[in-house]
Amino acid sequence: MRTTVSASIYAILLTATAAPVLADFSFDKAWFHGGDGGACKTVVPQNPVNLQEYASKRWYIHQQMATQAGNPNGEWNSCVYAEYTIKSPNNVAVHNYANEGGVNNIIREADLCATVRDPENDPGRLAVGPCFLEFANRLLYGPYFIVAYDEAEGYALISGGSPTIPTKDGLCTTQRGFNNAGLWIFSRSNVRDEALIQKLRGIAVEKGFDVDVLEDVQHEGCTYRPSSEPAGLRT
Repeated sequence: MRTTVSASIYAILLTATAAPVLADFSFDKAWFHGGDGGACKTVVPQNPVNLQEYASKRWYIHQQMATQAGNPNGEWNSCVYAEYTIKSPNNVAVHNYANEGGVNNIIREADLCATVRDPENDPGRLAVGPCFLEFANRLLYGPYFIVAYDEAEGYALISGGSPTIPTKDGLCTTQRGFNNAGLWIFSRSNVRDEALIQKLRGIAVEKGFDVDVLEDVQHEGCTYRPSSEPAGLRT
């Protein structure tokens, strides 16, 4: 038997643990700039970015950092993908999908909202969070940076803002909570391309990220239940 829990996991966790969210937030730069680590490099999103093109097809995640929002127990490392739908120049719908505990096991998915504050001049700088908190996106949404993106090569490097925690050799990581957290390697293909992954890891290091936090995601054998299937509790 396979149990599928289809809900906005991010929203549930965020509502239940408001204190950690606010603890992650820095009123000076955390929402829009992603924080300031001092000893860490300041990362800025790629510019230009064609968001329409970026959102045109599914992205498969091949490596990711464990965070409270997207991989809280380190077990959501199978069949992970993300889909985006442009609703307006300033608003993007986000659908995240993963299997917990192995390929085609427990389904974890969330429908979130993203805000693009300056789509003309800074389109790669977004903020993501539960849609029901969109009215307070400046406070409660976490930064989402398109750090590197090439549609022709089919890749993207995504971070939850600038890294703020020094680790080694001048490198840093983001936080691991809900906001200002995360690092992901995206590919248009669900087939693992080791050369592409290593290229993206190299770009991340150049930007100042410690890539030792990245964990592999398994895609072989994944069935990816269609996102159009009605949501709810399934067994």
